Amino acid sequence: MRIYIGYLLTGQSVGFEPVGDGLWDVYFGPLKIGHFDERCTAGEKDDYLTLRV
Repeated sequence: MRIYIGYLLTGQSVGFEPVGDGLWDVYFGPLKIGHFDERCTAGEKDDYLTLRV
């Protein structure tokens, strides 16, 4: 499952740590908030939630 939090991090700095070929862990400060796969294109999967606050 994916949870879209990009709008919550607008204007904030995040860090990417390489963990494999095209795979990255994503950090906000010391907190790991997810991972990123370069090979996955937008719209390929639609199994995410958008949280409205």
